[in-house]
Amino acid sequence: MRLVAHSVLAHRITYFLQLKGPSVALDSACSSSLFALEHAYKSIQLGECDNAIVVGTNIVLNQNVTTQFVK
Repeated sequence: MRLVAHSVLAHRITYFLQLKGPSVALDSACSSSLFALEHAYKSIQLGECDNAIVVGTNIVLNQNVTTQFVK
């Protein structure tokens, strides 16, 4: 089993899908997906790129974490 650092995972996906251009991995706690979407939107508006793929994920392996957030 190979372990991949989170910081290079975005680049590995870009390579696997044969995409061109920059890839970015963001970790800003709860707002990572929204921040990534805003960054992509601004890059398109500024003409830095023509299009963007934005993906956000969340996995909670311990139900106590979810319970804490709900409270």
